[in-house]
Amino acid sequence: GVPGQYYYPTFHDFLGGGSVLTNVKVVTIFWGDYWVTSEGESIASYINSFFGTIVTSSLMDLLQEYNAGGPGSHDDSIYITGKVSGVIPSFMIRDMVTSLFPDLVAWDPNMVYMVYMPPGVIVIMPDGLLSEINSKETFGGYHDQASGGPSGALPFTIGVICPWTDGATSYSGYEQTLTTYSSHELCEA
Repeated sequence: GVPGQYYYPTFHDFLGGGSVLTNVKVVTIFWGDYWVTSEGESIASYINSFFGTIVTSSLMDLLQEYNAGGPGSHDDSIYITGKVSGVIPSFMIRDMVTSLFPDLVAWDPNMVYMVYMPPGVIVIMPDGLLSEINSKETFGGYHDQASGGPSGALPFTIGVICPWTDGATSYSGYEQTLTTYSSHELCEA
């Protein structure tokens, strides 16, 4: 480039030509036995209340600048029990959400499934360079698009929230961290 001249990317440069969600409909998915403990239920309730508020807040109005946003809704919460621990590859999370499609709310292109991992779980994902990045060192959440449903062809969006808690087995005291990652991934989805 020419010294003193800067490239200012447009929104579509960031978007990559993909679609955006309008009037988002959030379904929260809490995966693991942690979420059915009294502490986990309390934090899940906090997260659900957060989504009930944020999807109708002025934040959604601000996203209309990008042809997204508008008032949304928090449509459902799903609890999937069972032991979830150690290291979980991102494809397993995507596969878990895909496996729910026959039982999920009617498919809607504006639906985003926000998946909450239990504390202490490390999520790994490919970084595109034949290596992996993980939620312990690199990220606390991410969003993804995939296809599923009975025909396997319905596109859906997920946000995964998996902040590292220094090995703690509790999210108590991490509520603000959870909602920070949640709002970030919701806006980017």
